[in-house]
Amino acid sequence: MGECHIERLPTEVMLKVLQNLDIKERVKVERVCRRWCCLSRLTWLTLLALDFSSMSFSLDDRRSQLTDSILRQLLARGCPALRRLDLSTAGYALSPRALEIVAVYCKNLVEINVSRMRLCQSSVQVFSKACSGLQVVRMNSCYDVTDKFVWSILKNCKGITHLDLSANNRITGKSFFQMGPKLTCAVLNGCSKLTAAGVQLIADRSPLLKEIFLNGCSSLNDRSIYIIVNSLQCLQTLCLSSYRGEGMDLLGLGQLKQLRHLDLSHTDADDDVLACLADGCKQLQHLDISACERGLTEHGLSHLSRLAHLSTVSLSYLSSVTDDVVASLAYQGHLRVVELRGCPALTNKGVLAVVEHCSRLQSLDVSGNLEISNIVLHSLIRSSWQRESVNKVVLIAGRRFSNY
Repeated sequence: MGECHIERLPTEVMLKVLQNLDIKERVKVERVCRRWCCLSRLTWLTLLALDFSSMSFSLDDRRSQLTDSILRQLLARGCPALRRLDLSTAGYALSPRALEIVAVYCKNLVEINVSRMRLCQSSVQVFSKACSGLQVVRMNSCYDVTDKFVWSILKNCKGITHLDLSANNRITGKSFFQMGPKLTCAVLNGCSKLTAAGVQLIADRSPLLKEIFLNGCSSLNDRSIYIIVNSLQCLQTLCLSSYRGEGMDLLGLGQLKQLRHLDLSHTDADDDVLACLADGCKQLQHLDISACERGLTEHGLSHLSRLAHLSTVSLSYLSSVTDDVVASLAYQGHLRVVELRGCPALTNKGVLAVVEHCSRLQSLDVSGNLEISNIVLHSLIRSSWQRESVNKVVLIAGRRFSNY
């Protein structure tokens, strides 16, 4: 057996090697020898992020689950520099009081993800007091979470800039009066009990808000839209997919001059709404109006050609999407991502216009269109050869896709 030279490596080099190991491997290395154990423990002192998504945990094998005891042993190694902690993929075996362990050892956290974990109010309160410097909180699909949980976090962590409470059906928003002034992004998708009063509190407490995600918030009404339009003038991203109000409620969105990303899919957006957007939202770059079938016509869709900065557009499942509509968008030459699924009036002519005029195209989805043939594929191949850019183009057609 040849001589092993690894022990001759300087301490600095060994530390660099050990820092690249995942959590399980670091723990195993501690059992090799005393020197390796000391070096492995030193790497925890400079650890900035701890993410369990790369570790394999089994629901069936208790021995491979992340439990409170294992979490305590890991964090007890010393994590004074830890800034980001993600427990979302491994938290199913943790108890509702696991956050109290985090509170003891990770007081300098700025980002936490406890999505899909079981939580209790007392542990959330203890944690938020100990980690008052939090800036990013992700707590989606935590079915025990109520407004009281959110109240504790917002009361103690006034520096939060990003708050994700998606799919928590018990939140109404009445605790948002505790929200700090630094919030720039609120993700509230699927909060079916969120009310207009909750939206008003966000608008009142968060003057810097740039992004708000309200997809599937079924309790919102015209009052909610009025608040957004009149109180959140700095919004750059607004997602209202599945909004159940009338199309006329959305007419005021054209007043949001800074808007860059807008999702109105599965709403009653009509021709008048698109005209208002084209008149007022000149900075719009991303637009999704998929499945807005009720009030859109070819004439209304033609307004989109006036949005000079539009680079991502989804017009899927619209019978009013024609070759002329798509071609008018393509002539701008800025489109990068185009979704045209299930548009029965679309033929090769409209899609070829996108391929020929959009030199920065990255993704084209024309699945579910019976009139689209191999001509599009061949044109895309020729266009890819001629492009100076080496960016990959993804073509999605039916159940197959090709990369170039």
